[in-house]
Formats: sequence, structure tokens, C-alpha cells
Amino acid sequence: MSGTHSPQAIVASPAQAALFLVLTVRSGSEEVVRDALAGVPALTRAVGFRAPDDELRCIVGIGAEFWDRLYDRPRPAGLHTFAAIAGAEHTAPSTPGDVLFHIGSQRTDVCFELGYRLIEQLRDHVDVVDEVHGFKFFDERDLL
Repeated sequence: MSGTHSPQAIVASPAQAALFLVLTVRSGSEEVVRDALAGVPALTRAVGFRAPDDELRCIVGIGAEFWDRLYDRPRPAGLHTFAAIAGAEHTAPSTPGDVLFHIGSQRTDVCFELGYRLIEQLRDHVDVVDEVHGFKFFDERDLL
């Protein structure tokens, strides 16, 4: 890995399509996953190269407990286990997950391809605990 790092595109215009993958990492697979995470920008560029106008991006999130398994240094300020939030009508549960991939593009197939390649690379080292596909619906009408 080179000495230069680019920040993730956390704040970007909304994508037409998205894929959210939440993974748990199997015990003993931390080094393999760490190496794979370092390669996510290159893999994203490789997949996105075939469709440069489709703005493929991948944001990676690391859970607090997994951070402790992954790195021998303190957690970043503010990184903590997500506590469930219960409202009057809705609840945001605290769910298991070590790694989150938030993949976005202007096309669903490009999101799928990157997600597929990430999971293929990590297949023997992780379990997918959640997979959510998002997409533009007709004339941007609300799905609700």
C-alpha cells in the first residue's frame, strides 16, 4: 500500500443505485480482511474503469469491536458500539456487524459487480449478515 491515502467520498451526490453489505469477520481472519480492505480503492477503480461515467464509489465502515481485533492502537474518537435507538414509532436496532460496504453508482449492475467481487475475495473469511439493494424508482417517486 502506498504512503498516500485519499479520503472516502462520504459526502457525495445521491447515487441512482446502492448496495449495502454488512459482514461479520470470522475469528482468525483479521489479517486477510485487513489486507482486502486496503485493496478496496483499487478494486473499486478496476470495476469502475469499464463505466467511468457511472461514478462508482465504495465507503467502508469498521465496527468498534472489530477495530479492536484489527488494530493494536486506540479506537478513533467517537467510534463506539451502536446502541439501539427506540422512538415513539420506530426503532433502530443494534445489529451485529464488523464491516459495512456502502457501494453507490448510477447503475445497479456496477454496484452488483463490485459487491460480488468483494464477497468472492472474502468468501472464506466473512459471513454476510445483511444485504440491502437500493435503486431509483421510476420518476424518483417515493417507494413509501
